[in-house]
Amino acid sequence: MLLLEETSGIPLTKEVVIKYSPVVEMVASLHALSAPELHPNRSRWTKSTLASMDTDLRDELLFFSDHTMNWAFIMDLMGYIEQGEVTSMKAFLAHLANMSDVDFCYGIFSGLVPRRTLAHSITSTDHLLEQNSEIFRYYVPEKFARYILDNLEEYRHRLVSVLDRYWHEHFADIWNTIGVSEISALATERKLLELDGPAQYIENCHEQVHVDRTGIRVGRQLELFYRNDEIKRINVIITSFLTPHFMINCIDGCLTIFKGVTFGQATAEIPPEIELFLKAIGSPMKLKILAELNVSPKTTKELADILQVAPSSISVHLRAMRDADLVYPQRMKNEVYYNLLYENYQAHLSFLEHLLDTP
Repeated sequence: MLLLEETSGIPLTKEVVIKYSPVVEMVASLHALSAPELHPNRSRWTKSTLASMDTDLRDELLFFSDHTMNWAFIMDLMGYIEQGEVTSMKAFLAHLANMSDVDFCYGIFSGLVPRRTLAHSITSTDHLLEQNSEIFRYYVPEKFARYILDNLEEYRHRLVSVLDRYWHEHFADIWNTIGVSEISALATERKLLELDGPAQYIENCHEQVHVDRTGIRVGRQLELFYRNDEIKRINVIITSFLTPHFMINCIDGCLTIFKGVTFGQATAEIPPEIELFLKAIGSPMKLKILAELNVSPKTTKELADILQVAPSSISVHLRAMRDADLVYPQRMKNEVYYNLLYENYQAHLSFLEHLLDTP
C-alpha cells in the first residue's frame, strides 16, 4: 500500500522509497501480540486486546504465531506484496486470496526458493524440501514449510480469514486512532532522508545496519549481507508496533526494511496533516471526486467526463488529495488511475471525530 514516498539515490545508486502501510502495521501488531514479553511498551495494549478477543480468534492467531515464527514470515510476505500497489485493506485481502500458489509460497518463504523450483515441485513436498535442504535447515523451519505445502489451500484461506477478522474486529479502530500520527511520522522520516542523505538514513534505521560501497550489512554477519549488485531498490516501511525490533529482507532485488518508529507525545496542536485533509475535501466537487474513486479507480479524463468539468480542474483537486494522502496514482499502460486510500480517509475522520472529546 504505497501512501507517500520519497526517492533518491544512495552512493550505491539505489532508489529509496519510504512508506507506511495499515496492512504491515496490522501484522506488526500481531507480532507484538504473539511475543508480549519482547514488547513491554505495549503490555497494557496487549493484555486488553487479548482479553477482548473471543476464543476462536485467539486460537487462530496462536496457530499462525506458532507456524510463522511469531508472524515474521508473514511480515516477509507483506513486504513482498507491498512491492506492488495495493491501496486498501479490501484490495489487499483480495490480492492475498487470489495469489497463485507459486507466488504465495515464494513470498512466504522469503523469496529464497526460486519460482521455477516451486512451479515444478510445489505438489511434491518431500522433493521440494530435499532439493532445497539448506534453505529449510537454516532459514525456513522445515516443519513450518511442510505444513504449508501439505495444506496450501486451507492455510491461505485461514490466513485471509483471520486477517479479515482481526482487522474488522480490532485493528481498524486502532488504525483510525494512530493513522494521522503515522502520516506525521512519515513526514518526519522524509525530512530525515533529505537531511541525512540516503546512505546515512539507511544506517540510522537500526544500530545493526551498516552501509558501504559493496552493499548493506546487518550485524556484520555474512548471512545478512546484501550485495550492491543484487539490490535494485530499497523500501523502508515504518511501523510503530515493531519497535524495538527490526526486520529486513530482499526479494526480487527489492530490499525491504521494516523500521520501528515512536510517536511523539500527544499535544493540543492540530497536526498539519489535518489541514491538508480539510483542504482536500473542502468543496462539493472534491467530495464528488472522492465518491467516484470510492466506487473504482479512475483517470483524470474519466472523472472529468463523469463530473462534466475540465480535466485541468480535476487535476488541481487530485493534487490536493495527493498532498493529503487520500489518493494514490497507479500507472497502467499509458494511463494513470487514481485510487482512493480509504483507510487514510477513515483515520483523518476519526481524528476529527475525537477532536472535541473531553480529556
